Amino acid sequence: MAPFKAFNLLVLLVIELAVLAAAVAFGWHLHAPVAARLAIGVVLALVFATAWGLAAAPRAKNRLAGLRLAGFEVLWFAAGAALLLAAGHPVWAAALAVLTLGSKGLALAWDQ
Repeated sequence: MAPFKAFNLLVLLVIELAVLAAAVAFGWHLHAPVAARLAIGVVLALVFATAWGLAAAPRAKNRLAGLRLAGFEVLWFAAGAALLLAAGHPVWAAALAVLTLGSKGLALAWDQ
């Protein structure tokens, strides 16, 4: 079972990074000059990363717990899927949502 749990942790990391990539993709697909699109995408990704680092990262000083953490994660990952959808990538948005549900479900079952 240990290899499956380790693989699930890797999947969790990948979907966290996918949300940050979704923020950049959203900025990049705006109708604006290239510099503005890039800046918006990077700033949005930094906002998402900061929120995760402060509220949900395992080593966060004031990490949320219980239902608050679950609620934050639901909103955070749903926002990532919504950003992908808004950027014109519905298949990737659906894949992120399904992968998140599956991996987070396993993480809950395995107490990860």
